[in-house]
Amino acid sequence: MIGIRSYAQLMRLPAIFTVCSNIIAAHLVAVGYWAASGDSATVQPYTLLSTLLAGICLYHGGMILNDCFDFKCDQQERPERPLPAGKIKLKTAWLSGWGLLALGTIFASFLAIQTFSIALLLALTILAYNSGQRQGWVAACKMGLCRYFNWLMGMSAIGLNTDLAMLAIPVFFYVTALTRISQEEAEAADRRALMQAAIVIAIGALFWFAWFVTGLFSGLPGALALLIALILLGKRIIRLSSEFTPESIQAVVGALVFGIIPMDAMLLLSSGQTLAGLLLLLLLFPGKYLGRFLYVT
Repeated sequence: MIGIRSYAQLMRLPAIFTVCSNIIAAHLVAVGYWAASGDSATVQPYTLLSTLLAGICLYHGGMILNDCFDFKCDQQERPERPLPAGKIKLKTAWLSGWGLLALGTIFASFLAIQTFSIALLLALTILAYNSGQRQGWVAACKMGLCRYFNWLMGMSAIGLNTDLAMLAIPVFFYVTALTRISQEEAEAADRRALMQAAIVIAIGALFWFAWFVTGLFSGLPGALALLIALILLGKRIIRLSSEFTPESIQAVVGALVFGIIPMDAMLLLSSGQTLAGLLLLLLLFPGKYLGRFLYVT
C-alpha cells in the first residue's frame, strides 16, 4: 500500500483530472467547431480515449522526470518526497518517467499524424522544462506551452486549424501565470511575481474576449463566467499579496491547479456547449478529494 501511495505522490495523481479536463474540452470544442462549419463532426470515443491515454502518460511521465531531475535538490529541500526518502528507487523512477513519455507518444501515433507530431513536441517541451532552469518567466512559459500543446493535441485528433489553435491561447497564459506564482512556494522571495502573474492572466482574458468580438466564441454564459472568474482571481491574488508566505502560496497554487478544470469548462461554455461545460466541472470533485491526501505540485 505504501508503494502505491508513493507512486501516486510521485506522479501527482490528483492532477490527472486536470489533464482529462484539457483533452475532453479540447475534443468537444473541435467537434463543435467543425460541426458549426458544416462538417459531419461528432464525438469519437476511440479517438478521445487514445488522446486521453496519450495526455495522461505524457503528463505523469513528465511529473516523474521532474522529481528525477530534482533529486539532489529535493534531498536538501524536500527530503520527505518519495525519491529522496528512498520509498522509490531513483533508477526505477527514471525508467518509469521515460517509459510513460514513450507510451504517450505511442498512443498519439494511433491517431492523426498531426496529433503524433504535437505529442512529440509536447514531450520535448516537458524535457526542456524538467532539464532546464526552473525559475523565471522562461521556465513559466515552458510549462504554459505544455498545457497549450496538451489542448492542441486534443483538438488535433479531430482536426486542427489556425482558429482552433488561437482558441486555446488563454490556457497558455493562465498556466504560465500559475507557474510563475508557484516558483515562490519555497521562499516567498519575490512579491512582484503576483502583479506580473495578474498581468499575464489579464492578457489571456483579453484574447478570450477578443474571440467573442471576432465571432470565434458565441456562448454568452462563457463571457459571464469569465468575468466572475477574473473577479475571484483578483481577490485571491490581493489576499495573497497581504499574506505572502510559502504556506499561503502553496494553498493558492493548489487551488489554481484545480482551477484549470473550471477554465476548460468556461472555454466550452464560450463555444456554446453549456451542458458539456457544466458536466466537466464534475471532475473537480475526485481531484480535490485526492488532493486532500496527495500534493499536486
